[in-house]
Amino acid sequence: MIDFIFNPELSLTLGLTNGILIIFYLIFHFLIRYSQKSKEKEFSQIYVNFLGEYTINTNIKFLSVLFTFQIIGFTIAFFTVDALTSGQYVKHIYMPSLFAAVLYIFLFCKKTGNKLNKEVIMKSKADVVVDFNFNALKKIFNIYLEIPVSVIILYFASVHYNFSTIIIFFGLITWLNYFSLKNSKNMDRVMFKYTYMSIAAVNLFYQALLIFVYIKRTLNFEGVLEWYDLGLYYILGSLLVIKTILYIVSLPKLKKIVTFSSGEVNGSTINA
Repeated sequence: MIDFIFNPELSLTLGLTNGILIIFYLIFHFLIRYSQKSKEKEFSQIYVNFLGEYTINTNIKFLSVLFTFQIIGFTIAFFTVDALTSGQYVKHIYMPSLFAAVLYIFLFCKKTGNKLNKEVIMKSKADVVVDFNFNALKKIFNIYLEIPVSVIILYFASVHYNFSTIIIFFGLITWLNYFSLKNSKNMDRVMFKYTYMSIAAVNLFYQALLIFVYIKRTLNFEGVLEWYDLGLYYILGSLLVIKTILYIVSLPKLKKIVTFSSGEVNGSTINA
């Protein structure tokens, strides 16, 4: 039992996987607060308060679910196995906990967020924007590229459980942004522009980080993977590069869409 609790390799993996996530959320929180502060003249005070409180509460819920499921997993492992390796922790405890946290945020916070957003719009009496054909969304999320990338990442995560947690997390959490935007309707005009441009920037950061980690992991996989896995791995790298280039090229058109340079205004509804 002592080896189970004080395993140096396990402790290091535990600290890195959770520490990176906490640091990311702290940076993300700081950037959101800074952006909100700089946008006070554009947003009504009602919207500033809504964005701040909702973002903080969502992040706290996400981390709470993640840590709760990990504690449950560790408790079960403590009474059922004599030792727990770092690979087993990532595969059987951390990744299921991560997916549970993402699923919780999507299923339970989406409804609450949409309801609060409608209330804020009514109170602020703002213009309402609906991206009917998802023209803006398509500029920051290409489903035909994201699906194969996610499938390959999941494959490596299940077959090679030591596949980097960072590339798994940032490779799949993009879907959370996608479904959140796809289900977000009746957005404030300024909020529409702010949200899509912010997520576009975050998405590019994801791609850059994924490519960096991919290159780093390539050195570890060299001479280890079978020919079919190696081919699949190179396909993943190519798709990551293509995605990054495509999203960069799409930025000017996205900006044109969200600033309504080509929009059509009908009363209080804007068709982006």
